[in-house]
Amino acid sequence: MKLRGKKTRRIRLTGFAVGLVALIVMVWRLAAAGRSSVSLTLANGFTWGTAVLASVVILLVWRERNQGGGYRETSEKNARFIAAAESSPDAFSILDSVRNKAGEIVGLRYRYVNAHAEKLLQKPRIELLDHDLCEVFPADSTGELFERYRKVVLTGEPLCEDLSVPLDNGAERWLRRRIHKLDDGVAVTVSDVTEVKENEERFRSLSNFSNSVFETAPFSIIETDLNGTIRAMNGASEKLTGYARAEMVGKIAITTLHDPTELAPPTGEAAAQDGPALEGFALLTAKAAAGEVEERDWTYMQRDG
Repeated sequence: MKLRGKKTRRIRLTGFAVGLVALIVMVWRLAAAGRSSVSLTLANGFTWGTAVLASVVILLVWRERNQGGGYRETSEKNARFIAAAESSPDAFSILDSVRNKAGEIVGLRYRYVNAHAEKLLQKPRIELLDHDLCEVFPADSTGELFERYRKVVLTGEPLCEDLSVPLDNGAERWLRRRIHKLDDGVAVTVSDVTEVKENEERFRSLSNFSNSVFETAPFSIIETDLNGTIRAMNGASEKLTGYARAEMVGKIAITTLHDPTELAPPTGEAAAQDGPALEGFALLTAKAAAGEVEERDWTYMQRDG
């Protein structure tokens, strides 16, 4: 702010000096036109000089106000950005490219880090800002991290990767690093996704267990979509029906396996008691669609008839 104030005052003084010199030159030239009309010449000279000086001053004031407005707007945007970055639960940092005379990227310099980035990198900001990545972390000077950042700057393609960090207690911490190009540098966001990874592992284990139960069950299990098309069947259902999975899954409706007479709409007194007449897949799944469990004998039509 002090430098900007000095610069503004210097601009004002320069403008005033230019206006004053213009005024003196104009008066001198008009006075030299004829001594007999010196008073009139001086009056005209001062009038025109004052107009020029006023125009210069107005132009400088207008320019300063525009610059001041743009500066305030930029400052407000920067303040909002910093507030958002500092309140983020993720580690966030910005690095600018360092290029040699040939235009090649030879380094990456920290331009901004938030509090979580300080904690993750285990270094205070004063040791990071305006320092090169390979200078702060010498072990990475020949590593892959610099090359990853460099590639994002050159190609503009973002990068997302998951990293496993072993902990002292034998557990592991999972971090997700996202790298995006920002001007001639990168913006790096690192999130803790340990809980996400643990949930994924639990789901995977449960899925494997369910698949194991499904496949080894001693009774027939057939899964369909909402239209009745078979989506999965276990080994017991293959033995029961005589059809292989490859022949049925995604191709045949489960109603094909049933005795058609059992899926026909009821007639007579039974139809009046059971309400609206249902048939086919709707009849087969009526209880399940209502959230009920049904035990009932069905007749399968085996492949051999």
